[in-house]
Amino acid sequence: MMTTKVKVLIVDDEPLIRSGLELAINSEEDLEVVATAQDGLEAAKKAKHHRPDLILMDIQMPVLNGIASIKKIRERDAKVIILILTTFNEDEYVIEGLANGANGYLIKSAQYGQLLQSIRDAVKGQYFLPIEVAAKLVNYLHNKLES
Repeated sequence: MMTTKVKVLIVDDEPLIRSGLELAINSEEDLEVVATAQDGLEAAKKAKHHRPDLILMDIQMPVLNGIASIKKIRERDAKVIILILTTFNEDEYVIEGLANGANGYLIKSAQYGQLLQSIRDAVKGQYFLPIEVAAKLVNYLHNKLES
């Protein structure tokens, strides 16, 4: 029985990160990288052309950052799953990313196994937030409700 592979678009301004992620994802039977992009503008164009099921999106990139790219992609496609994958764990990025349509937030220090499982879980409709990111979100919401 042939199962359809999850089509992934990788967006990161670091060539080594893109290559490593592509290698790890393509080694899985159920996942396939359909394109990579080095900035948010290229990501929006490739998302329109390749129609991925899931996008791994970095935040800080030249030309167009990840948050602006998410907004641009969401204008055209409300269904594509977008997971932020970044080294930055600041409150503003977490809140902005999720508020603008990201389906999860991963830190680049995650293990490949955790990343691959997060992709599979996201495709099944689950949000993914590491405990430290979830704690920031809860703290932010708590402070908003108190003010």
